[in-house]
Amino acid sequence: MKAIFPGHEDTFRRRGFSVRPYAKYLRLVKDHCEVHILESPSGYLLEIPVVRAYPGEAFPERVTKYLEERNASPKGPGTFVVRGDTIWCVCEVAGGEETGEADSVAETAHRVAEAASCLVQQVELLGPKILNLR
Repeated sequence: MKAIFPGHEDTFRRRGFSVRPYAKYLRLVKDHCEVHILESPSGYLLEIPVVRAYPGEAFPERVTKYLEERNASPKGPGTFVVRGDTIWCVCEVAGGEETGEADSVAETAHRVAEAASCLVQQVELLGPKILNLR
């Protein structure tokens, strides 16, 4: 599997992220958030693990109801989904480097970095609300 945005790590560092490339995804860390960036058929999928359920327990109905209401509103980037025992905030950014030109790759890296920054702000705002509902 090819690396995601090789040579463009500074685009993310300038936004305050530390960059850790892995085999299947690019991991960005900023403050208390880690953003996983994966390639998708239409671009890049950004995911932030928000909160994990207590071992052996499901999330209370008030949490899932809050997530449904939040997802139905046009507020901020990302959608909150429950996958397994974790609530994730996910967002997709369209690719643009199909031509392979350096400018297109740099531009896409910039758009992904911007989306990652916005997603981190959203999770930092809503994460405590979700924790309080538990």
